[in-house]
Amino acid sequence: MELIMEHIAFTLKRDPLTVRAENFIKDGDILYTGDAETQGVFHGENSIPSMLSQAENSACYDERKRLIAHFNEVINATY
Repeated sequence: MELIMEHIAFTLKRDPLTVRAENFIKDGDILYTGDAETQGVFHGENSIPSMLSQAENSACYDERKRLIAHFNEVINATY
């Protein structure tokens, strides 16, 4: 699944983390188990988006992403 998310992000030229976040399970989403008898619906709040936000903030994700993009531009201009 992670390879698929990376491929989608690369193809759409979008940030992989954003693509993943847009596909997090939400209240009311169907839970696919592979068995129609045990299939259900997700109820409640997914805690992953808030944890991800905290991780992004503590890691200065946006700033690091900007610095990496700048570095890549410099390297590409050199060659």
